[in-house]
Amino acid sequence: MSRSTVRAGSALLALALLLALAPAGAAGTSPDLWYGGSRVILQRAQMRDDEIAVGAGDPGLVQLLARLGASVSYAPRQRYVVVTAADRRTITFTVGDPHVLAAGITTAAPFAPYMADGDAYVSFTALMRALYVAPVADGQTTVLQPQFGALDVRGDARATFVTLHGASALTFKLATARPDQLALVFSGIASALDAARAVSSGGLVRVDVSNEGSARNPTTAVIFTQPAGATHVLLPSKSPNDLTLEFAPAGTALRGLAVPQSGSALATMAAPPPPPQPVAESGGAQAQPQQSAAQPVAASVTAVDAAATDDGGATIHVTVSGGADYEWHRLRDQRWYVDIRGATLGMAPRDDATAVGPVAGLRVRQFALAPVPIVRVSLSLQSERQVEIAPADDGLTVAVGTQGDNGAVRVGAGRIGTGAATAYAGSQPQAPVQAPAAPLLGPFPPAAMNPRLIVLDPGHGGSDAGSAHYGVVEKDVTLDVARRVKAVLVSRGWSVRMTRDGDNDVYAPNDSAHDELQARCDVANGAGARLFVSIHANASTMSSVNGTTTYYFKAIDRPLAEFVHRRLIAVLGTKDDGVQKDNFYVIHHTAMPAILIETAFDSNPSDAALLRSPDFLQRVAGAIADGVADYAAATNRSSAAAGDDQ
Repeated sequence: MSRSTVRAGSALLALALLLALAPAGAAGTSPDLWYGGSRVILQRAQMRDDEIAVGAGDPGLVQLLARLGASVSYAPRQRYVVVTAADRRTITFTVGDPHVLAAGITTAAPFAPYMADGDAYVSFTALMRALYVAPVADGQTTVLQPQFGALDVRGDARATFVTLHGASALTFKLATARPDQLALVFSGIASALDAARAVSSGGLVRVDVSNEGSARNPTTAVIFTQPAGATHVLLPSKSPNDLTLEFAPAGTALRGLAVPQSGSALATMAAPPPPPQPVAESGGAQAQPQQSAAQPVAASVTAVDAAATDDGGATIHVTVSGGADYEWHRLRDQRWYVDIRGATLGMAPRDDATAVGPVAGLRVRQFALAPVPIVRVSLSLQSERQVEIAPADDGLTVAVGTQGDNGAVRVGAGRIGTGAATAYAGSQPQAPVQAPAAPLLGPFPPAAMNPRLIVLDPGHGGSDAGSAHYGVVEKDVTLDVARRVKAVLVSRGWSVRMTRDGDNDVYAPNDSAHDELQARCDVANGAGARLFVSIHANASTMSSVNGTTTYYFKAIDRPLAEFVHRRLIAVLGTKDDGVQKDNFYVIHHTAMPAILIETAFDSNPSDAALLRSPDFLQRVAGAIADGVADYAAATNRSSAAAGDDQ
């Protein structure tokens, strides 16, 4: 099997950025940057060697990354700034090192990251390129243009698999569907790929790419030329930024989706593949798949527009193509959200802290993909206000009024699309409503169905070995630690369930990352567990990196992370890399408090020696169990105190 990759990157793009920027200024000068219809304001921008340097904690950068589906992780005591892209690629900057490591590939950066005012400053241009975003001059403004950054082709005599990697969520329209040609048009994204590429494997002859549109509204057409009688299908994606197609010669049975008239990579993540398409009996005419018949896809949220009203209120219109159910929730702490069920996000995620009338913040994101895709639109209100929702054929409108309310928790539901019914109140929500008061430890978690049940998640397993260095294989050491933790917890009266209790995949061998990780979440969510603990061993391309880190994502996760991490550092003797927030899938998509522990680095000789030691593994297990006990005792006391105050 052959595999080749075309990567984006051009010195001309850097030149365009420099030409568009104002003259070098002092720290805090924000260049005129534009992305996706609005200006990007960097509050901690500096000029370094005629390049933009931006602080890892810059609010403008954090907001831009969120719109790209990415997140940044940086702790002041560390030398590393790690950005996780929407497709789970990690992009690493090291203070003092003029290189950037993106998905295992090292490239030169314009300058070495440096420390200033307690923050780590990195090359803005290098970061954008690694995220497949090109700075393009447009008058006095620099447009941050999402692009196709890579085209992966792999195949053999049977079939060819092509994956397009983009900077943002990919949506397309079917322009041509002939027996010898498939043409897809992508809006809102440009391309740095080769204009033409010959392909020598089965089912595909060549790929042509052309750019159209303006700097701010680019369009890319991708044309696939096939031999006579060849077939093609759309395969499930692992990321909303990736789109994968399979091409095969005539007579080959394919397992995938017929390419619809319009669609998105995100929709394929939620759609299960159909059975293989039939092949005619030998001697008869070959049965060709009906490429023009679109398979059912989820509804799509394509736009969210907010505007203040003259009377001091606000309206938010959510545009939805197709029919979908929705369910809204009014929480006690001036938050309101609506879940659009059966829908995927056909626009860039949005996390807007700019006030619109009484709305202090607006967030739009893909909240879930399985078993049902859900788009969540969340509002943070500046004060108690009445909120009303009205469904329509093209979506729904949320009206934030001028009158206050009593802040009571309420829920309701309805239907969007043709024949949409009036919203009805009082339906049972699909997930627990989180409407906390103000406990001593922060937000209370939802009440667990099994308050004495803890789910332990040994990382990796089966076909996924994880990292392996110095005689340590991650999947083996995580299972060893999890079994030890289970024994301690059970001896203390807890019920424990393991996502895996052997060397196996949780979902299926060689499955996708999404399916595997979601299966682990399903174990905990389906059991109604009180807590979820995922256990891992860390790794780095630099053997000098070491230490122990505990990660959380949701607000309800942090107290558990702090209690467990405090115990780990007290007994392990490893470097304290702290409690950090990061968007790891298994702690994001679990309903209960959840943490992910990176016990030590198997890529570091000293840490690896510890991971080979049964005594060290037992200390890890005991510390996790002790941290769980500390958390349980503290939350029980806080719950009792909060109850006394009511």
